[in-house]
Amino acid sequence: ARRRRVKIALVDLHRSLVDYMDTMTLAMFSGDLTHIGVPHQVVRLYVDRDRPDTWERSHAALTRHLLDGDFTTVVWNMTYDDGIVRRLSAAGIPSILVDARFAGGDAPFELVLTNPDRQGFCRLARELSEGRAVPRVPDLLYRDGSGRWTRTALLEPLAKHRRIHDATFWPNTSYITPQGEHAPASDVWHLCVNPGCPYGKPLDDNPHFAGVEVPETASSRGSSFCEEGGDYEGAPAEPTMRSLLHQLEYVATRSSHARFILLERAVFRFLPRFLRRAHEVLTQAGRGETATEFFVTARADEMVRERDRLREALEVATELGQRVNLYLVGIENFAESHLELFNKGATVEQHVLACEIMREMGEAYPPAFTATRNAAHGFLLFTPWTTLDDLAENVEMMRRTRIWEIRSESTLSKLRLYPTVPLYYKAAQEGLLAESYDDTRLDMSHRLGYSKEAPWVFAPA
Repeated sequence: ARRRRVKIALVDLHRSLVDYMDTMTLAMFSGDLTHIGVPHQVVRLYVDRDRPDTWERSHAALTRHLLDGDFTTVVWNMTYDDGIVRRLSAAGIPSILVDARFAGGDAPFELVLTNPDRQGFCRLARELSEGRAVPRVPDLLYRDGSGRWTRTALLEPLAKHRRIHDATFWPNTSYITPQGEHAPASDVWHLCVNPGCPYGKPLDDNPHFAGVEVPETASSRGSSFCEEGGDYEGAPAEPTMRSLLHQLEYVATRSSHARFILLERAVFRFLPRFLRRAHEVLTQAGRGETATEFFVTARADEMVRERDRLREALEVATELGQRVNLYLVGIENFAESHLELFNKGATVEQHVLACEIMREMGEAYPPAFTATRNAAHGFLLFTPWTTLDDLAENVEMMRRTRIWEIRSESTLSKLRLYPTVPLYYKAAQEGLLAESYDDTRLDMSHRLGYSKEAPWVFAPA
């Protein structure tokens, strides 16, 4: 194979002017490409989901930028408009999708990398520069001679998750926005050391999954709507905290970011100490006077257990002028039948108490705490198995908890299905997957800016 010129565009799409979608993956890819000497550019587009009349203009601006940028390949974290990819293809610019949730179909990509692993992506970039049409990369999909998606099978799959080590933490903290498009004053930056989720209750004893075959590509532990579960291999608290602080220092000395998401699932174990040391790091970086916001996530039962530690952390945040944003708590549903279906391992009462704790802390520690500002708490009201009785239970508990005060649009929420989650296979076995939705407004992935979901219908009553 002959070497060829390569210039890669890494396109980071967001369906909201303020969201918490992953920005770290492409930033880390960018740092890796810089490290191995591959020319590239990170292009980020923020589309206002509440202004669909502006979408066509924004997509046109992105298309012009990619066509005029002398790129040889465009890498996407997701797409909302396949038309952009088709126009690039017609101009001789192939597109590669990096998406573990990819479900196949008539997608206009040349290749799909189904494992967003840094090692695999670097190998992909190197082999593209060597002129190899189908790079020798694990977890890569390409079209065979008949046009069907085929997975490379010559190599062992890469690890699903990898810890982020200090020695190779070199992300690119900057990006380009297409001319005339929205560029936020301060992005949200993700800090992560230990990927995965410590909750790992197996599905084996769950009667909802009796006879359902879940392949190895989907997790059979943890919540049945989630891709993670029992795959957390967290380092002890002290080295984890040191690595998070190392990342914070790296980003704070290279950018103006003041909002950080702690993607550490067991963060309460050291949150008070982390906030103090984070303040020291930011002060040394000349950012001590900057109002800093740290976003954390928790399970409802974890919140109940860690109530006192959260309170201690908020005392520290109040003292230092920081804000803790508990932006994501997985409440999911108030019907016991659905918590069992979801394999949640938590009770309705624990979810109710979590709502009460959020409200209590917000009243006790303003402005150091919020669970409502730009909140994205998990709720899944509608699924293929929702009944009228389930809805009645949810309405009753919604009134009791006044959930609308902490989670907007809960009555519009619905399950998204992907081949990476067990509920997809339950729905498939029961004939509840569909070719498409009759009404595009039912497509939550398109409306909210997620990977394309598998459409579904309600089970017969």
